[in-house]
Amino acid sequence: MARLILDSCAVLLLVAAALFEPTKLLAAQPPKPKMTLKGPGMSVICLAFSQDGKTLACGDEWGRMKLWDSVSGDERANLKGHDDLVWSIVFSPDGKSLASTDDRGAVLLWDLSRTAVRAKLKGHSGPVFSIAYSPDGKSVATAGADKTVKLWDAESGKEKAHLATHKGAVRSIAFSPDGTALASADVANTVKLWDIAGGKERASLIHPRGVRSLAFSPNGKTLASGSYDGTIRFWDVATGKEGKTIQVEPDCYLWSLGYSTDGKMVASISVSERKLDKKATAATLDLAKFRVKLWDVTGGTERAELILHETTYAIVYSPDGKTLASAGRDGTVKLWDAATIIRSEK
Repeated sequence: MARLILDSCAVLLLVAAALFEPTKLLAAQPPKPKMTLKGPGMSVICLAFSQDGKTLACGDEWGRMKLWDSVSGDERANLKGHDDLVWSIVFSPDGKSLASTDDRGAVLLWDLSRTAVRAKLKGHSGPVFSIAYSPDGKSVATAGADKTVKLWDAESGKEKAHLATHKGAVRSIAFSPDGTALASADVANTVKLWDIAGGKERASLIHPRGVRSLAFSPNGKTLASGSYDGTIRFWDVATGKEGKTIQVEPDCYLWSLGYSTDGKMVASISVSERKLDKKATAATLDLAKFRVKLWDVTGGTERAELILHETTYAIVYSPDGKTLASAGRDGTVKLWDAATIIRSEK
């Protein structure tokens, strides 16, 4: 059984569009959550909303998964199929299926009407870190420690294409909003852009250090990438040229990234690697390691920092942007009123 390590699942962070006043260091605790849900065990690693926002799913470090009604908080299902840490989960666009990956290389497609596994995608060796559905729901992309990116038929579960062999483990993948391109990021230093129709590489985007998180802007024109050098870099998808760079903080790496629904903000979870004062408590050590921040894309400035758990591993906004779900090492999933959190951070 793998223990939690400081790497990511491909967590989608859809942050509500709003303006924040700048804050520094650790932000104040937000108001109480609308509800607190007990996860399947300790250390909830990844979260996902269905596209209609009615269902919330999570996966934990022991391979357990749970589904809730996101409005009432009622438990819908416990899914049993993984034997190790669940790195990534994603709903199909129609909400009828769920895809998940784990640290032993299992890739499962779930039929949610039966809450049962309908297909096992076999082809990776080692942990599979990231999974994504194409916007049309016809394909599933996966990537992992074996340095490969694969494309699968979402209905049959058969492999359609082997898109890439990277120089390092592939930590994150993302489809463009129009489904014509796929981005993949490795821990060597490269982000690759792929043409889905032809299966050919469009561009290689180079970082000074390894890359482990990706997010397309809502209009698909920009790709944001988060690196082990503590930066968020923005790339023009059409030309492959690098634009703005945000230095999140020294001695950190980017756990995950996500755009706001209007593309004006980016959210990040960063992991600090600084050595702290010897008098720091366990709680402050955790707070300093996992930091949730919101950034203004145009100015590249920090607008807010959110503390949702003592250690926050995942956050995801509902598709309408009104609810924020968060999860952490305490084994809980919390649902917050997004507008209230925004006001609390002003």
